[in-house]
Amino acid sequence: MTTNANIVLTDGMPTPVDRTFGTGKIDGDYAHYSNRVGGIFIGYGQLVLRCHEPVGNEQFAVTQAVLTDPILEVSAGSTGSGLQAAATVAYVNRGEIKISCHRRSTKQERKNLRKMLLDLIDTAIFVNMVDDGEFVS
Repeated sequence: MTTNANIVLTDGMPTPVDRTFGTGKIDGDYAHYSNRVGGIFIGYGQLVLRCHEPVGNEQFAVTQAVLTDPILEVSAGSTGSGLQAAATVAYVNRGEIKISCHRRSTKQERKNLRKMLLDLIDTAIFVNMVDDGEFVS
């Protein structure tokens, strides 16, 4: 079994920044992590990992990662009363990876699938779809 520890992910900024997702609660098949930079709870990035082995008649083991990156509203500074508005979430960007492997799959087959997905995410076609909102024509 894998030991729970912080997870460091590098963002895509012109000068890349490492974002540390600290350990949180483990709830059954789910492990929760938070990027607590900024100190405002509603602005914490969240990472949830799931590992579910097939039970009973289930045919697939499911490995899943969900990453959310909330973007806070930019306040205009102090108001006429001298008070600054409370932080609010403007929107949330979300990414999800879900891999389902048949209970009869071998370790090498599962590794092949994971590596091909990793390569897919870095292809020019996929990068243009995500970064630029362009679809294949």
